[in-house]
Amino acid sequence: MIFRRLTTNRLFVLAVLVPGFVSNRLYNETPEEYIIAVQSADEEAVGVDLAIIEFDDFGMLWLPEQLDRAVELIDRRNAQSQRGIIMVTYTHGWQNNADSSREKNDLTRFRAGMQELARELREEGGRAPDHVVGVYLGWRGATNRVPGRKNLSFW
Repeated sequence: MIFRRLTTNRLFVLAVLVPGFVSNRLYNETPEEYIIAVQSADEEAVGVDLAIIEFDDFGMLWLPEQLDRAVELIDRRNAQSQRGIIMVTYTHGWQNNADSSREKNDLTRFRAGMQELARELREEGGRAPDHVVGVYLGWRGATNRVPGRKNLSFW
């Protein structure tokens, strides 16, 4: 009887919980995916760049080149700048990750927020910076895709 109950519980876990889990993996593998020129700088617009740096579940860099390229981007934009740059960092929360293929996630909202910031800086007049450089710090916060079970990943 106990064996049957344990087997039933294991089958329940396998059938209900496991299929919706998101794999622990790197989402942006090439420089074109993790260093993005979102908007060019010119007389009418403040430029916007996005760098994505991803970490595994233990806080280790998935790809150290992401950090190196992000620092290079910041240094390059700063050296090219006539009016300075603004750097914004964002670490997403639970239920998100650095998957750029997802339409409604923190990465999409962060990118749109940087574009809005650049627009507002230009509209304010005065001495707007040349670029806004956003650094998005990502980890596997979205661990389950199945509605109703997403909240179970909190524990």
